[in-house]
Amino acid sequence: MTTRSGTRKRKSVVRPGPPSAASRAVKERDEALRFQAATADILASLSRSRESPQPVLDAIVRNVLQLFDTRYAVVFLIKGEQLELAAVIGDDLFGAPSSEARRQFVQSFPQPIDWMSFTGQAMKAGEVRQLVPIAGNPKATPRAAALAKTFGYNSMVIAPLVRDGRAIGAIASNHREARRYSDEELAVLKTFADQAAIAIENARLFNETKEALERQKASADILRVIARSPGDIQPVLDAMAETAARLCGATDVVIRRLDGGRLHMAAHYGEVPITVDSHPSTRNTVMGRAVLERRTIHVADILSPEARAEFPQAPALARPVDYHTLLAVPLVRNDVAIGGILLRRLEVRLFSEQQVKLLESFADQAVIAIENARLFNETKEALERQTATAEILKVIASSPSDVQPVFNVIANSSRQLLGGMYANVVRREGDLLHLVAWTAMSEAAETALRNVFPAKLTGQGATGKAILACTPAWIVDVETDPDCSESFRERARARGFRSLLAVPMLRDGAAVGAINVTRAEPGAFSIHQIGLLQTFADQAVIAIENVRLFKELEARNKDLGESLEQQTATSEVLKVISRTQFDLEPVLNIVLDNALNLCGADRVIILRPNAEGNYVPAAGRT
Repeated sequence: MTTRSGTRKRKSVVRPGPPSAASRAVKERDEALRFQAATADILASLSRSRESPQPVLDAIVRNVLQLFDTRYAVVFLIKGEQLELAAVIGDDLFGAPSSEARRQFVQSFPQPIDWMSFTGQAMKAGEVRQLVPIAGNPKATPRAAALAKTFGYNSMVIAPLVRDGRAIGAIASNHREARRYSDEELAVLKTFADQAAIAIENARLFNETKEALERQKASADILRVIARSPGDIQPVLDAMAETAARLCGATDVVIRRLDGGRLHMAAHYGEVPITVDSHPSTRNTVMGRAVLERRTIHVADILSPEARAEFPQAPALARPVDYHTLLAVPLVRNDVAIGGILLRRLEVRLFSEQQVKLLESFADQAVIAIENARLFNETKEALERQTATAEILKVIASSPSDVQPVFNVIANSSRQLLGGMYANVVRREGDLLHLVAWTAMSEAAETALRNVFPAKLTGQGATGKAILACTPAWIVDVETDPDCSESFRERARARGFRSLLAVPMLRDGAAVGAINVTRAEPGAFSIHQIGLLQTFADQAVIAIENVRLFKELEARNKDLGESLEQQTATSEVLKVISRTQFDLEPVLNIVLDNALNLCGADRVIILRPNAEGNYVPAAGRT
């Protein structure tokens, strides 16, 4: 368009003026509503997430992405000196699960915390900070610039998650362009960070309370098992292994008892197979070292080069089942190790501090249970020994003239109190041993036993050794004892026993017999069991001596009675003679009566010579 002067008329351009107060109010209202909706969404997640902060963290990154139209939003959490990725969301390219950018980003975590980086400085200060722009900004580290270029953003904001004045993580968000966040937006991010910290703290408190309740319940359950099984430790150890595996998240739990320098299997729970029932207690294994050094040992990966060097024997035990993380706690009583508890995980994952403390408390309970069972069983055994001794003494008192009932009750008490398969009593007569008492057994076993006696006394076998050496003798395992002959092994197999204890019956320093107890399983007899059998042997000797003395006294009394009767009869005859000096018949009659009584005869005749010198009956009595 031109004017009359021929000049072209300038086209008018309408430029937008500054927003009116009304439009600003509408925009601020809309933003406030959006912020409120986002906060409400996060608070709703917070109210539903008691056990885990994850739903809250997911809601935070989702709302950050929607509110601020960012490239992506991330929540980091600090674990030790590592930064872990807790939640992440991004635009279509970054958010695609299969995208290479997402894969690279996720795989870069966990990573060591760089406290000199922009993120590290913001977390150290506990302040919300932003970096705009990143490209060409001297405040951006080379790594920050490289990451921004790789993932396509040019501004970054960090909102630390703070608890008790210390950063526990951060919210990070990025724009494609060099765009600064407004003060209102920074305040919203600060609110989101506070909500994330609250969610994490709530979950921590909830889980700690839940775990504490579970530990208390587990301890109460174990204490109930201890109360129900005062003399039996096995149910306690079984319950403890199962509970420890469940509460500590272990693949399996192994409890071993220390005996004779070896760690023997006591309880096991889990799917990992046990490759050995017992192994030496050495510092070359994790449990062995924990027991010997009486301290907790925690190994992240037993198959690592460092662990193989420190525990040379442990990898050989681990490889068949391919477990990695180990936690061993010793069982210690009066500063003396009596066993240990071992937790295993197939994966490389350390146990938490709470789990370590829980296992240590279980170890204390196991020691209490073992000690209670020991005291209970010792008291029970003492009462049983006293009862058995009283019964034997009662039989001795009621059988002064017969030792057989004493032998019978000794054989039965020996088998019962020693947990034996069979028990018998033998007596020595010169170089022969005679079987005098035995407990009930099968017909075949009794026949095999009877066929041995009377037996020649030799130094072979536990019985012969005990009698000749006048000291207890035993066989731990008939099948492996080098002193056992093949014929003895055959007799043992016929009777069905593997171990044997023989205790001599001693009188005046010499053995007059022995008590034998056999067991179906191999194994050594305890000092208490040997002592108990020695007590029974002493009682058997007392019974034998009592019977001998009783019979000697009875014989002396009989002789004394006969002497008195003879003196009385003589006195009566003399008395009759003195009264009847001229009458022979009363004298003959009293002589006949006393002869019948004293001599135990059926008929008595008195003969007198006649005139021819022949003896003819003068008187008689029947």
